Amino acid sequence: MKKKYLILSSLICLILNFTYCQKGAYISGNIKGLDLNSKLYLFPKSNRQQVDSFLVQTDSFYFKITPLVGDVYFLFGKSYSKNFVVPVYINNGAIINLNSENIFITQKTTGSKIANEQNDFSQGLYPYIRSEKELKERLEILKDTVLYKKLNQQLNKLYSDKFEYEIKFITEHKDSPFSAVVIYMYLNTDDNWVKKKLLDYLSPLAKENNCIVDFINKDYIKVLNGLSPRLEYKAPNIKVKDTLGNDLELFSIKQKYILLDFWASWCDLCRKNNPILNKLYRKFKELSFTILSISIDKDKESWKDAIIKDNMKWLQGSDLLGGSYGVALQYNIKNVPTYFLLSDFKIIKIATGSLNSIELELDNLFKN
Repeated sequence: MKKKYLILSSLICLILNFTYCQKGAYISGNIKGLDLNSKLYLFPKSNRQQVDSFLVQTDSFYFKITPLVGDVYFLFGKSYSKNFVVPVYINNGAIINLNSENIFITQKTTGSKIANEQNDFSQGLYPYIRSEKELKERLEILKDTVLYKKLNQQLNKLYSDKFEYEIKFITEHKDSPFSAVVIYMYLNTDDNWVKKKLLDYLSPLAKENNCIVDFINKDYIKVLNGLSPRLEYKAPNIKVKDTLGNDLELFSIKQKYILLDFWASWCDLCRKNNPILNKLYRKFKELSFTILSISIDKDKESWKDAIIKDNMKWLQGSDLLGGSYGVALQYNIKNVPTYFLLSDFKIIKIATGSLNSIELELDNLFKN
């Protein structure tokens, strides 16, 4: 009788454990420099209203959730007073652990097959991000014109190498759902055709029950139909100085549509895009549209010289604090150029690198 009772008890425990695992999942870890008394937020891509939060008391955190099938979650918080977002796949029954010495450079994620693939990607990306950070820091303080051009060429080559690494990861992990996240979040392109072609390369195993796949397809269809996905959240106010030292404030601008242009005099791609900005400004400036260019330069003379050389006749401002502090920190700028299109001070479109999607959006807004 005692033996039967033990067997029955064991079976009940197994059933309870199985049921519990099917309904719950855990994510915990340690992130250096978490802002004390701030909150960490965890939410699924498909439903930003379903938010879990954790009050930060140390560098450690812990969530227990009931995950949605096929969804990727975003861990959002502040480290060293700077916002960060990290994507994490969480399946039923998973116990995910995320640790980082510097969340803006690399993370170590373990606990599931997809988490291990994410970790492999992050570790491979780390040398590129570290080198990019070092090159940008040197460019911000450099005065030597010859060395400046050489370092800028190195930075452009680094961008190209990083892009190739990301493509290589996707093609070598065509069965991984995380490859869709790499396509959606990490590729430095706003060309939805490229993203769609890469998505088509993934196997059905990677795309089945994967909400990120749905988002990429929806974005692609909207572009084909001449529409653009809308974000619609209020932009933070910007208070900087213009080239003459006068106050310049975003919320004081009267035009309905404003294109925020985060750039730098040392950024080759920014400078190449300035003629396109000039074209957009001339085309739409009579239609309650203007551009506010925010430089992340530290050297005022370099900033002013670039404005003159590139014939930038629209609003120009900077706090001259570089790319890691001030307005750049406020808007979480990771790369330049980065563009924010505003309508009544609400962000409706974000783009990095290329202006193609911004130009398409403006054409649609003013086509009537």
